[in-house]
Amino acid sequence: MTTTRNITTKSAALCLGAMLLLGAGCASGRRAAPPLGPDDEPIVRVAVTPMVRATPQEVREGVGTSVTKGLLKGLERRGIQAVAPAAEAVAPKLEEDDLKESSPESVRAVGPADERLVLVVFLTDWSSKITFGSTCTVEVSGYLLDKRTGRVVWHAKGNGKAGQGGLIGMAMKRASDHDAIAFAVANLMAQFPRAVSRT
Repeated sequence: MTTTRNITTKSAALCLGAMLLLGAGCASGRRAAPPLGPDDEPIVRVAVTPMVRATPQEVREGVGTSVTKGLLKGLERRGIQAVAPAAEAVAPKLEEDDLKESSPESVRAVGPADERLVLVVFLTDWSSKITFGSTCTVEVSGYLLDKRTGRVVWHAKGNGKAGQGGLIGMAMKRASDHDAIAFAVANLMAQFPRAVSRT
């Protein structure tokens, strides 16, 4: 009887331990990030330039400010010091094609001269409609520039959509716009790198 009771107690303890470990894994919601390589340098500081409008659609006032605030918060949540230079720090008439086919000189011309890493985000799609309800669709395109090497070291896009039908949706159109922006920025920042190459 004693042996059976000891085995039962041990089994219960093992099951409880397994449940705790499984619960901890589920609570995290994601796997641990892989370790950095020997040539990787952790990102600790990024300058975020004002959003660049790259869509012909009419965009309501305040969208650029909302995008920039979302980017700053997204970086800070990752433990990265985020700074917001003045609008004059962006190269005049900067277009997305300038970064798609960039030269070291054009990369170094963007952002403050004393910052190494600069994040530039373009608003590439904006659609905000109101019918019997409201919907908003947003797309942003982000580029991380390494001014030391003169290269674009990361590029990704983020999409967001929000809306609600009926009279409530019509009354909450501005809230739908705000949510779509937040979703697009969050989607973009979820892809942001942890490190850049040392060389």
